[in-house]
Amino acid sequence: MTTVERWTTADLARFPDNDGLRYEIINGELHVTKAPHSYHQVVAGRIAARLDDWAIATGNGLAIAAPGIIISEENNLIPDAVWISNE
Repeated sequence: MTTVERWTTADLARFPDNDGLRYEIINGELHVTKAPHSYHQVVAGRIAARLDDWAIATGNGLAIAAPGIIISEENNLIPDAVWISNE
């Protein structure tokens, strides 16, 4: 019988912050990827900036670039950009 390890937010403390890798937990599975390329970061930053400009102009919410989001103990993500509605 195969046992599958379920990762949680607490497990992220096992990994270094400065190794150039991105650690995310999605549905209890650990996903490790390289840090995004600089062009990807430029585009993601521009998207977040436009979202933020719109959010400020309309007063409809808040835009954040690359936040760490803990949805649950088994879902800890780092999306490129997030918009949060005031609602």
